[in-house]
Amino acid sequence: QMREAKQSPSRRLWSVPLRRALVTMAVIGVLFMGSNGLVHASSSTLPGDNLYPVKRTWEDVRVMFTFNNQARQALEVEQENERLDELNELFAERRSARVDFAGIVTSHNGSVWLVSKVPVQISSQTDLSGQALSIGAAIRVRGFSQSDGTVLAERVELLPTGIPLPDIDEDD
Repeated sequence: QMREAKQSPSRRLWSVPLRRALVTMAVIGVLFMGSNGLVHASSSTLPGDNLYPVKRTWEDVRVMFTFNNQARQALEVEQENERLDELNELFAERRSARVDFAGIVTSHNGSVWLVSKVPVQISSQTDLSGQALSIGAAIRVRGFSQSDGTVLAERVELLPTGIPLPDIDEDD
């Protein structure tokens, strides 16, 4: 009887490849639902928060999968506006954090530059990469927000023309 049982094909309801496929699909579903919750939880974070890198990564993924040039540019402008909103929240909370934003130089007074209405402190330690910056130049600032409402610039880069920049109202 044992030999006959070995020789007759066993009829399992779930074959091995089907079980593997179902387990794989279940794991992907759980990961998707978990990551969706993580992205949602990170949507209101600020620079320096633990989930902030999740927020920025999701923004990069959204831009990467936006194939329409107009929609992509609108999304990039929206994200640059979000960087400025985050800066204003950091200033309101008097928090210091590493920040990265783009804007146009609107004025300067010695070592304090106004970039998209954000005061940026330029010091001797600021890496300007030998670039001559002038009023009206589009730049990217990397540095630290200060509790006094300024950004201490660590690095300033001149941006090429056509880069999406935040929308700034002149009469604000």
